[in-house]
Amino acid sequence: MIGISRQRAACIADRRRITRERKALTNERIRHVNRLMALRGLTPYEYICKTWANEPERFTLKPHHQMPGLNTLPVAPATR
Repeated sequence: MIGISRQRAACIADRRRITRERKALTNERIRHVNRLMALRGLTPYEYICKTWANEPERFTLKPHHQMPGLNTLPVAPATR
């Protein structure tokens, strides 16, 4: 910064740092509120438990299709 004293430059840098921190906190608050609104004020665990109790058909007991890797489950031989 040409023509600005070191003290003033430090003050400007400090203001920018404070502004970035405030912006980050505001964004974090907004994300938190949106998450609570989406889950109707419940924690994710409570929301899943409540949904499971009301709609058990949405959950699978053996979710092999969600496992990473190749499709290596044994397949029963076709009967003729």
